[in-house]
Parts: sequence; structure tokens; C-alpha cells
Amino acid sequence: MLDEIKRRKEDLLILKNYVDKETKNIESSMSDILKDVDALANTFAFKDEIERITLASMLVTMGYLSKDSSYTYDTNMKESKFMANHLLNYSCVSLEGKGCCRHTSALIKLLLDELLVESGVAMLRSGLAEDKNIEKLELMMDDFFRNYSKANHAANYVRYDGDVFIFEPLKNSSMLAFYSIDKSFVKAFENYGKQLSFKLLNTNVEEYNTKDELAFVYNYDLFSSTPREMGLDKVTELEKEKQDLILQKYDQAFLTILENPELLSDFREKNEENVMNINRSYQKILTNEKMVLKK
Repeated sequence: MLDEIKRRKEDLLILKNYVDKETKNIESSMSDILKDVDALANTFAFKDEIERITLASMLVTMGYLSKDSSYTYDTNMKESKFMANHLLNYSCVSLEGKGCCRHTSALIKLLLDELLVESGVAMLRSGLAEDKNIEKLELMMDDFFRNYSKANHAANYVRYDGDVFIFEPLKNSSMLAFYSIDKSFVKAFENYGKQLSFKLLNTNVEEYNTKDELAFVYNYDLFSSTPREMGLDKVTELEKEKQDLILQKYDQAFLTILENPELLSDFREKNEENVMNINRSYQKILTNEKMVLKK
């Protein structure tokens, strides 16, 4: 029995050293990609945070950072169990060209860090609530104990001109949705209304009245060790004028990117080998982890 435990520890140590080695390869290739993302933002002359949010999101969702030049929503993607850098770990999944909300938001967060946009990844629980006070009390208790069990969604949040709001790509689309935070409650920007048909976070409602549909945002960041770093429970809803300004800047940046496909193609071609290197190393990690854990 003791010999078996010893062998097991040795196997896990060998695996950890292997994962650390491949992680260094991933970090090297990712560093090159991030430098080119920053260069691309400068080529577009994107200085405003909204412009950079738009670029980072579109690079992910339009497949310019995936091995197959496409990106689809997939909840079945596996993550490494031994990579120490969770943000990098989840981001590697997205480079496969598939991922769910936590993988998408992780890669977008990684790009925004390089672009010097103050952002994070919020945990949310979506759905309607008859008694908002009870729901909020449950949320605060989960928040206090850092219990993720009731969270069913992840999305990026950003601090912009003194305000904080949430944004996320629409499923299998290059477009973004924007949400205000109002003391732990989340709802879509007023301008969206029923103009677009999309799901509010994880609900099954295709079209909705923004006054009735709510989600609840936890006060901590998925990739932060400090539970109350951002104070999301104290954030208040953006004024209509500020929402309009953000959407206007987003629309303009979105069109500018679409009107310059050659810049995106050049970026893709330049970083194709980096993306493939990351994919190879990450698949090696997953394969070796599976082999060791099955013993």
C-alpha cells in the first residue's frame, strides 16, 4: 500500500513537471500573440477602451485566434487539471476554436490585460426571481463563502470612465451584448430592448422585456484571489446617455474592424504557428493528465 502511494506521488510529480514545461512553451507563444494584438489595436488607432473591448472580443469570436479560423459555443470542452495559471488554462481551450462562457471570457480577459483595459470575469446566476430580496440574500451568502455552486454563467466586466458594466459575445456570433449592474442585479442596456433576438445570459427567453429579466452578479472575480476587489455589489446602473455613448462607440469600432479584413487576415497568418504551438502543447498536457489520472 505504501509503495503504491509512493509510486502515485512520483507519477503526479512527473506530471506536474511535464505540465510546467509545456506551460512555458504556451506562455512563449502566447506572449508573441499578445504583442501582435497590441500592435493591431494601434494599427486600427484604437485608444478608447470600448474600441479595444470590441477588437479583443471579435478576434476571439471570429476565429482569428483559433486553429480552425472559427469559434463555436461548446460546453463539453475539457480543461487542464494541473496548469497553475487558470486564466491561461481556460484561454487555451478557446484557442481550440470552441468553448463555453468561462473559456471565451478568459481569453478576452487575457487580451484586455495586454491592451491595458481594466477588466475581470464575473460569475453570474441568471433567471427571474419573484422575491428579489431573498435571491439577493442567497447571493450575498454565496459571495461570502466564495461558493460557485449556484453560479451558472461567466461574463467579462470592465471599468470605464468611472463606471462598471458587463459585456459578452452573443453565442456563435461576433456581436456583443452589454449589461448594466445595479447593486448586484444585471440587465441589458435599454437601447437593446427587443431590437435584437438573443438569450439573456443562460435563460431560454429569446426576446425579453429588459425591465422584467434579471440576473445576479457575484461580487468577486473568477480569476481573482480577492473576493471583494471590485465592489460589484455597490455598482449602480449606467445612465441612459452613458449607455448610448458606449453603444455608439462599439458600433463604430465594429464597423471599422469589418471594413478592414486584410488587417485581420494578416494578423491571423502571422500568428497561425503560435496558435498551433499552443494547441499542440495543450493537447499534450491533456493527454498526459488523462493517462496518469487513469492509473
